[in-house]
This record gives sequence, structure tokens and C-alpha cells, in this order.
Amino acid sequence: MTTNFANILFIPNIERNLYCIRPTKYRFVLVESRIIPFTHVAADHAANAVAQDSSHSSSKSRRFNTCDHTRDEILPIVPERPAFTHEKPPWTPYSYTLFLPLIAKSQRMTGNHICNIPSFLYDDLMGLFSRWMTSGKIDNSALEEVIEAWMSTKSGKHLTAILDGEAKWFLRLDQMSPKESQLGGAGPASTLTDVIRKICSSMRAHGCLQSAKHDADRDDTAVVMQLILNPWDPTMDPAKEFRVFVPPPVSRV
Repeated sequence: MTTNFANILFIPNIERNLYCIRPTKYRFVLVESRIIPFTHVAADHAANAVAQDSSHSSSKSRRFNTCDHTRDEILPIVPERPAFTHEKPPWTPYSYTLFLPLIAKSQRMTGNHICNIPSFLYDDLMGLFSRWMTSGKIDNSALEEVIEAWMSTKSGKHLTAILDGEAKWFLRLDQMSPKESQLGGAGPASTLTDVIRKICSSMRAHGCLQSAKHDADRDDTAVVMQLILNPWDPTMDPAKEFRVFVPPPVSRV
């Protein structure tokens, strides 16, 4: 039996002071509950709000989620046994592209696109991100080189017709969107320049690309980076985004 420790999520139940654990790959683990005072959560939320206002804000705090805990921190609380070990879970079962048909059907969404980011552009995208992190600027000459290289490929030619400067798209990668990018990450993209600038100024997108590279190195394959473009919905309000825990066998809300 294996527990994917990076995906154990503690959710407070106000009435009973219990915690739920998110299932991972059809395996479940029960651990001793731990009550977290609301004052601690509130203080962490306030500190995170300050961090988000900084020049290079990263993803939201995960202080109270074990996906940011190391194996050494987890072992004293949930010891391993010969038939029970802690392993870092792969992202593949949670890839957005696996669920896109269902999402599109449930939201009556049409006209979405999935495009491959050429694997040979990985180092160039990482270079643009590094320049952004050190200077707060995107290197325009390097950006133009990436655009030219991408447009010379089959996927680039396909994107040319989609990103025409008129149509608006919600941009995301297979794991996350670059919504925290300081270069309009929460807004729509209309050109390939928009897409690259958002990706290369986002810590979330950077983590997605790094994960893809890690998987490729592990499997000795080319880096697979997928870009998803969904039609922009101006009525979508991020302030009303809710995430829910749906335990099997219900599998529905």
C-alpha cells in the first residue's frame, strides 16, 4: 500500500473538528486528526496577501497542506511499514487534458484547443523566466527568437490562426494556469506574445514546465508540454471560485 503524501489535504470540519483526507489513486490513508486554530490560518492568510503584492509573488501558501511537507516531516506522524510507504505522486492522473472533454461538456464550452509546446523550446522558456525573476523584465530579443522558432513548427502554424490578436483565450498548461503572472496572467491572451509573456513570468507555469522536464528525464523521453486555450468567458468571476471534496463512490456534486 502506498500513500501519495503530496496529495493529503486536511479540511477542517467546523462542527466536529475532524479532518478529511483526499483520496489518491484509489488508495486511502487515515491519520490522527490535528486541530489547527483559526487564528493560525488567519495569520498565514494575511502573510500570504502581503507576499502576493510583492514584485515576484509565488503560488499561494501551503503551510497547512502536506503537499509542501517533506518526507522527513511526515514520517514521525505517519511511519512507513514494509507494505506502506510514502511516495511523491505523479501529475499525470490529474492532467487537465484528461478531464477537458468532461469540463467542456458540462460547461457547454466549444472551440477549445490543445497545442504542444515544442520540446526544444524548454531551455529558452526557462531562460526567459530566469531573466524575469532577476530583472522583472522579459528579454524582448530572446522573446522574438522563441516566437520565430515556435511559429516555424506545425503547432506554431496552427496557433497563428487561433491567436490572431482578436479572439480572446483563457490560457493554462496541463497542471496549472499562469494566473498569478504580473503580466496580465489573470486576463485573456490574444497573441503568441501574450502566451509566452504570461508563461515566462509565472511561478506556477515554471513549476509545470519543470515537472514536465523531470518526467521526461525519468522516462528518457522528450519533454511534453501542452498548452490549452479555452474561449475567454467575461462572466467568470474568480472571486466566486469554489473547490469541493467529492469522495468516492459518490463522484458527483
